[in-house]
Amino acid sequence: MFCLNNSANAYLRDEPFFLSFSRMVTKRPCRSVKTAGVTIQEGTGWPILLYNPEYFDKLTEEERKAVFKHELYHLIFEHLTLPRMEEVKFTKIWNISLDLAINGLDSFYQRTLDTKGDCTDKLRNTLPKSACIPKEKGTPFEDYPRGLSSEQYLSLLKKDAQENPEKFQKIEVDGSHDKWGEEELSVAKERISDMLKKATKETAKQKMGWGSLPEEMVKELKNKAFNDKVDWRKVLRFFIKRSQKGMKRKSIKKINKRFPYIHPAKVVNRVARICVSIDQSGSVSDDMLSLFFSELSSFSKIASFTVVPFDTSINERDVFVWKKGSKPSLKRVYCGGTCFNAPTTYCNENGFDGHIILTDMGASKPIPSKCQRIWITDKQSLGWSFETKERILTID
Repeated sequence: MFCLNNSANAYLRDEPFFLSFSRMVTKRPCRSVKTAGVTIQEGTGWPILLYNPEYFDKLTEEERKAVFKHELYHLIFEHLTLPRMEEVKFTKIWNISLDLAINGLDSFYQRTLDTKGDCTDKLRNTLPKSACIPKEKGTPFEDYPRGLSSEQYLSLLKKDAQENPEKFQKIEVDGSHDKWGEEELSVAKERISDMLKKATKETAKQKMGWGSLPEEMVKELKNKAFNDKVDWRKVLRFFIKRSQKGMKRKSIKKINKRFPYIHPAKVVNRVARICVSIDQSGSVSDDMLSLFFSELSSFSKIASFTVVPFDTSINERDVFVWKKGSKPSLKRVYCGGTCFNAPTTYCNENGFDGHIILTDMGASKPIPSKCQRIWITDKQSLGWSFETKERILTID
């Protein structure tokens, strides 16, 4: 039985960017999918590539690689989080327009060989013949030009479907058919964007080239990865949402979207236990504390926080829970030195899902954290930061 996880590295050996990006994508066999498709995991917003092993068994090695790249392109173009017009949302015609925008790229074309084995000027598409390929002879799309956007293909398809309603009935496409909430889409968009930036930086660092990735796309990815201005508020909101855990239970009152009236639906109650450690040492300014406390007021609409003031130690009588939607009074209770081990130990012992530390970074590297940890500081204090792979955000 075909396994994409075992073959992914071999297929993308000559595609450095795709190889780096694919390592961050969960790949899962799924027989309810006819071919392959990408979706968002319910409750977490994590992108997943689903594929049918039996379908891949019938393909050649060249076709498997092309289909794999096609699905990765859906994530690279961020098709899962594109704003859709209500009348085409989650429909076949929308999925076809996305496929046409991808399948006409030069990445999928190779020069044919003549009888002597020499390359000719004629190009052939490496995708399976059943794929939706623009300008491909013998298909419903042979009159469709290459190089258009998904919106342009959508306009052509809508006009074509009105004039020839039976033209697209036999075409089978797999896409993302689930309806997600705004929160899941927001988290998924941040996740995919972060994955693309990491893959771009890793590929640029290796200096092995970009494989078949179009030059214009390389420039766009580099621009986003290296010149993108980070809004620390958006990143922090994403961190909080990503730390949320879903408490799942089955419900017969809710209709299962995939198996209606056959299996009960799953209901997810999302809860995030976030520890916010506030460095109140003498070197942390009151302006810095005031700015962060004001931003936490908007975050309290998402989740409750446990606020932990500290300097070199923690007094549990000063720890309090900022309940969702409330507005507690905030004040400085410490003014000593700084030690990050104290809040990290408190967070580790109390089983939090995420740890946010506001500080001027004026201390040595702390002990490891058992949960996700993120640091908030200002531009002046950034030079004091120790070496870490954890995220450090700067505020003005």
